[in-house]
Amino acid sequence: MTYDNHETALRVIKSLLTQLLYQSEGVPHELMEYYRNKRQPGDDFIRELFEKLQKQFSKIFIVLDALDECNFKERDLLTLELRKFLQKRGCRLCYTARPDVELKLKSQSSRITVLKTQDNDITIFLKQQFERRDIDDELTYSDRTEIINKIVTESQNM
Repeated sequence: MTYDNHETALRVIKSLLTQLLYQSEGVPHELMEYYRNKRQPGDDFIRELFEKLQKQFSKIFIVLDALDECNFKERDLLTLELRKFLQKRGCRLCYTARPDVELKLKSQSSRITVLKTQDNDITIFLKQQFERRDIDDELTYSDRTEIINKIVTESQNM
């Protein structure tokens, strides 16, 4: 899931809840009542239902991409919500964010592993893209090298 500026922390939790519902033993009765009465469940209900469903699984893996792209307020709210779920046994989180983004998710049982791209990863990828597109007639070797070097240099600031 990509978390962008249009998402709210609660929408992310609702999305995670939906994914748990697809894997669960059935739709809980109390949720069905909301929809039978054509009402939207409240925020507290969503949180409680997530916690209830979480107990049905021995392991839950949450993967969130691009947390650095959401605004600070929503990222902090999401962090608070996730911290509650991560305290439960079997819940794991993997997220991507730029290095300057600090999430307050660290606990005694957490482990943070920083993965960085290597310059040569980007270079290899770009060279493959040039080869695939067969643009030898359009760009000289020097032009391609200059483009690759510029992109690699600019990626250092990301």
